Amino acid sequence: MHDMSSTPTFQGVGYNILTGSFRSAEYNDINALLNINQQHYDCWNESEFESVFKYELPCIVYEVNQQIIGYLIYVIVFDEMKILNLTIDQAYHGMGYASKLICYAINSELANHINWVLLNVRVENIPAVSLYAKHGFKIISHRKNYYTNLPKLADSYLMELDLREAHSFIS
Repeated sequence: MHDMSSTPTFQGVGYNILTGSFRSAEYNDINALLNINQQHYDCWNESEFESVFKYELPCIVYEVNQQIIGYLIYVIVFDEMKILNLTIDQAYHGMGYASKLICYAINSELANHINWVLLNVRVENIPAVSLYAKHGFKIISHRKNYYTNLPKLADSYLMELDLREAHSFIS
């Protein structure tokens, strides 16, 4: 993470949400991350979370009252940020926490001169597709049978946020 005092900020869309705090995930958070992840259709397994720590991928958690309620895992490749997993505890859906994590992660990496943010989302996950669209992400590809580890094959949208064009989000 970087000092963001002199870096432009990604603002996204605003919500009125409970005050919490961000921090980098630690290995002993795996069970909390797994518990949140298992509430959802696109489950990662324990070895995938262990790989996050083995390869030192950025994983930001958001805590409210010292309880992890969401996390965002990403990787930086050259000038691209690829969001690998963004999950919020179901009890906190629709309250703006996913937006808060997206903005925090992007702002944390702007000093690294990222130009794009990419992610895959299940075509059927309309709330997530809508969330990303509200933040300026655009669908750039439809990937057939992208998700193979689910009970049935599922298509994905590859979505992109071009930070060079996101002037309304950068102050």
